[in-house]
Amino acid sequence: LEGDVLLSFRSIFTGYRDQGGKSVTLASDAHIEEDIGRNFEDALRLMDEIGLEICYYKERKRMICNR
Repeated sequence: LEGDVLLSFRSIFTGYRDQGGKSVTLASDAHIEEDIGRNFEDALRLMDEIGLEICYYKERKRMICNR
């Protein structure tokens, strides 16, 4: 993530946090195998910088990812 894309994501997720948001899920919308997980490390780093926790859902319950 870089440039305008990074700035946009930072602005959106900072606004979400400022409105009370605490956690996010990450997903990959890859259309080819090589792109699965692309930019995940950048996304994780950005969420850490902003102060949001990464989660997933299991049986309709939020589970916090411990990395």
